[in-house]
Amino acid sequence: MLSKAVHEAKERGYVTANELADKCGVHRTTVSLAIRYGRLASKKVGNVSLISKEDVEDFCKQYTIMNVFNPDKQRA
Repeated sequence: MLSKAVHEAKERGYVTANELADKCGVHRTTVSLAIRYGRLASKKVGNVSLISKEDVEDFCKQYTIMNVFNPDKQRA
């Protein structure tokens, strides 16, 4: 169950790390590692990582399955 603060953040356009992973077609661990290594900005509310909608599109462009396995399409 998500806290009230998480629900409020989601109303403002934030998504959880799990939702981001589902949207981009990557594993949750990929999102967690990107956050841990500073490649993806997030805010922590309790034990939930929240990502802004602006960062969602950038992340999906860089980390979709096709880009991960196709070196010709790697990010610049």
